Formats: sequence, C-alpha cells, structure tokens
Amino acid sequence: MENNNKILSFLGLLYRGRGISFGDNLLNDIKSQKVNLVIYATDSGESVKKKLLDKCGYYKVENIELFSKIDLGQALGKGQLYAIGIYDIKACKKIKESLKKEDANYEK
Repeated sequence: MENNNKILSFLGLLYRGRGISFGDNLLNDIKSQKVNLVIYATDSGESVKKKLLDKCGYYKVENIELFSKIDLGQALGKGQLYAIGIYDIKACKKIKESLKKEDANYEK
C-alpha cells in the first residue's frame, strides 16, 4: 500500500514535468506511439477498457490496470481519470520495478 502511494506521487511529478498524457490526447498519443506505458483504472467501464486494450495491443504499447479513477485523478490534481499514458521510458521502468517489489512483498 505504501508503494502505491509512492507511485501516485511519482505520477504527480511526471505530470508536472509534462510526462503524462490523458483525456482526448491519450488515444492520439497511443496511435503515434509517443507513450510507452498506459495505466488504466480498475473501475473503468468495459467499453473504455476494450478501446484502450485494442489500441494498446495494435500499436504494441504496454498497459497496466492499476488504481481507481479517483486515485489517478487526484495524483494529477484532476477529477476522475480513466487512463493515463507515460512518455518517458525510464519512468515506465521505475513504475514497473516498484510494482514488482510490491508483488514480492505479498509473496512473503
């Protein structure tokens, strides 16, 4: 749980550094392969998930189902967000490493 808060804080920093795409721009950024990782909310509707997963699959963009719409929005200082895209490859690696550490902690 503490690790999730670190990831959310990190997403806030990325947003302030213009490293995150969301809203109408996200699908265009997936098409143009500008984003390297898409994080979509666990409580997104089925049609939103299908659209995102189809786009990500076709354009070979990695995706993770993580956090709620409210958590994603609050991390960026916005309302509810269904999905965000991350531009920076190093930031994507850092997020994935944090998630692996969290999974390792649950196994113990």
